[in-house]
Amino acid sequence: MDMNPRYVPEDFHVYIASRLQLFAEGKIKRLGVLMPPQHGKSELSTRHFPPHLVGLNPNLNILLTAYGKDLVTQFNRYIQNVMLSKPYRAVYGNLLATGRRMDSAEEKNTKTLSIVGHKGVIRTIPRGGGITGNPVDVLIIDDLIKGSDEARSDAVLSGNWEWWNEVAKARLHNDSQVLLVNTRWAENDLPGMLMKKEKNWEWIIFPAVKTEDIREYDKREVGEPLYPKKHSLEKLKETESNSKTSFQAVYQQNPGRNEQTAIYPKWPTVPRLMDMYQVEIYGLDFGWNTDNPMALVQSRFWGNRAHHKEHIYDPELTTPQLAERMRAIGITSELIVADSARPDKIKELRDDYGFNIVGVPKFQGSIETGISDVNDLDNYYTEESLHIGYELDKYVYVTQGEYVTKTPVDKHNHLLDAIRYTCMYRKRVLQGGATQA
Repeated sequence: MDMNPRYVPEDFHVYIASRLQLFAEGKIKRLGVLMPPQHGKSELSTRHFPPHLVGLNPNLNILLTAYGKDLVTQFNRYIQNVMLSKPYRAVYGNLLATGRRMDSAEEKNTKTLSIVGHKGVIRTIPRGGGITGNPVDVLIIDDLIKGSDEARSDAVLSGNWEWWNEVAKARLHNDSQVLLVNTRWAENDLPGMLMKKEKNWEWIIFPAVKTEDIREYDKREVGEPLYPKKHSLEKLKETESNSKTSFQAVYQQNPGRNEQTAIYPKWPTVPRLMDMYQVEIYGLDFGWNTDNPMALVQSRFWGNRAHHKEHIYDPELTTPQLAERMRAIGITSELIVADSARPDKIKELRDDYGFNIVGVPKFQGSIETGISDVNDLDNYYTEESLHIGYELDKYVYVTQGEYVTKTPVDKHNHLLDAIRYTCMYRKRVLQGGATQA
């Protein structure tokens, strides 16, 4: 094929190509390739692999998706250029018909390349676009997150997971194959969720700098850079010095906690809430936009032990919708402790909908006091409460250079704030603890 002349394959490229060939032969059904940016993963997997697939089987229905319209348009044009090149046609023949834009409003951003004389197509569509039509034989996903801002957005992360479960999987059949080409951005990004929830994937993971993790296909010595011709160890260390947390995710493919800045320790999970308990309180944190969701938790306490379960984590719920959801959960006379910054919402839920709801005590230093009240307990959360786990990793203190302050960053704390309300109310009101910091 007509490869990019600037693309010089290294050993890790050769290994990836060997697994892609097994994928093309149908021997791998789910393949994930996780690598740092600008290390050649898209060149192999997204630009040149689809033409190879239809060259082998021109009846395939291939769908390629990525985070934005401009990116998938670039992929589409590159694929066309490959398939129209003389080297490609010499091997596979003239397979490409003229690309045409879909007419329907639902797929107005879709570009379809039809295979001459066969049933096959290659469709490229941006994240969030509709997937309609025939079942998909091969789904290629090349990064659903554009950058760090989206990686910090709970709405984007949960939206990608919902898209996979509710949209993408609905178009797959028993023999469908999926190729995920990704840079890691967050613990709960799509590959992170797939690793937790689905066991039928083969993962190829190449960190920018070799770690002590044992992967037989990675022959480097510990500390050796992956692609020194493009990204030297000196350059990588400079990048790491700017943000160790970001470097661990984007370059090392290992997003996770920063224990130095984390406000809460990593809590263990339990299958369900404790059946025997002394106190039960629901905590409610009001949300107002897509990045500040409405969060409702259920907390049960026995002695110094606390179990927490998330029930609601949704943006832009109206008060009637919230009331309906709480009734569906089974909340009637149970105590709800809510963010006292919204007395209007508390009054509406109490007076108009009949809930037993109060505001959490608020005073100078109440946030720090509440965090301390939470940390005084042995906390657990249910396995299904994925967003609690996500917030535990992302809720951190403000840093000034290497100095960690005691001021929380007001992000990724919606469920954890609701938990803080329940723990604080139990200690400061029900148990009569002091309410001054």
